[in-house]
Amino acid sequence: MGTFSFVQPNPHYLGRLLSAAEHKPILAGEDIYNQHGLKLWAAGKPISVTLRDRLLESRLHKPLEICIRLEDGVRSAHLCQDLERLLAQLPALPKLGGPHLGEVRAQFATLEVSGVPELQLSTVAFDGSGGYEHALLASLIATLLARRIGLPESELPALILAGLCHDFGEMYVNPDMLDRQKPLSVEQWRQVAVHPRIGALLLADCASMPPRIVRAVQEHHERLDGSGYPLGLQEDALSVHGRLLIVADVLAAIFAEEAQSEAQALLALRLVSRQFPADLVSVVCETLGHPVPPPATQQDPRELCRAAQDIYLRLQNCKDAAVQTHSNHDMPWSVRHFAGRVSELCTTLLVALNASGVMFLIADAETLGALDEEIAAELQLSLRELRWRSTMLLRHIWLEAGRQELGLMHFEAMLQCLLPVQDADAV
Repeated sequence: MGTFSFVQPNPHYLGRLLSAAEHKPILAGEDIYNQHGLKLWAAGKPISVTLRDRLLESRLHKPLEICIRLEDGVRSAHLCQDLERLLAQLPALPKLGGPHLGEVRAQFATLEVSGVPELQLSTVAFDGSGGYEHALLASLIATLLARRIGLPESELPALILAGLCHDFGEMYVNPDMLDRQKPLSVEQWRQVAVHPRIGALLLADCASMPPRIVRAVQEHHERLDGSGYPLGLQEDALSVHGRLLIVADVLAAIFAEEAQSEAQALLALRLVSRQFPADLVSVVCETLGHPVPPPATQQDPRELCRAAQDIYLRLQNCKDAAVQTHSNHDMPWSVRHFAGRVSELCTTLLVALNASGVMFLIADAETLGALDEEIAAELQLSLRELRWRSTMLLRHIWLEAGRQELGLMHFEAMLQCLLPVQDADAV
């Protein structure tokens, strides 16, 4: 995505602002100047399409995010009201909170949200993206889990803010690329994958947030086995706040979208457990118990069998290609080293494939129709999750090719094995 600068107005962010401005007044908090000192907009004047057009032609004297304000934005009272709604809607949340729910409520009630964080949070609350509810849900889950593992109460305000701010970087990405169900090109994925870094830069450069908040925001899509993004960090390099957000972000996405989401949440954390902190996985499993998965959808067992076999063959072929690349001394050392990691990641997914029972489909497709409905439903959930993990492995290789600046050529053999794995909801 190149070097990102907040003094160069972003068209996607401006689109979000204009959408929110249809519901709440967004004003210039001060005069807005371009880099040459020419005034583009007067203080107190509402933002409009005219301002957007001027901004897109300009480089500003200071970031737009610092120069504007949203009247009657999201404050602690709004957060508490919406928090209670989520607690009533999602039974998993009180379970996760347990005896700590009262103190977490109190932390949200006394939270101070102002400046750039208030502007951004208020914008996503009114721009129709659904980002506000996800932010609040992730923040709440992270805080509940934090108390479960004994994080000091003094650390909770920073964690709550990190959760509320964790996806601010998405505001600067083309919204069409944020749809999980749409396949993405290499370049499109690289633009999406940089959003944690953009969010961290925003909080550091425009809001002067504490380093632990900035770091947690940048880490929220990392995975302990190094398969996450934007940096591919591994377990020892991740902060406590970052680890909490990693799990909270996954759970928030599942709780918001899935029927019978507790079963899907447990499956997502346990299927490839090396990706998530063991203490947090343990807490979630203990508190949620053994939820019943949603009913299995009606589907030809032979189709499920073909899907399972396709995933197995692609992962096995990718592993074989990675082993060959790792052994090829004509390849750059960095490529060989990364290929060794890809081989390990493929092995982890293949082990998960076997442990899930999905391989049973390959052995005997006709029997699926006679399976207990709960078992059949769990097999379908497992297959869907494994397709998504395979897609993320493909994207992990894409990102590494970009980091090494060697082009895709050296990674081609591994990529070709995974390229058709694009749609996590195909089964």
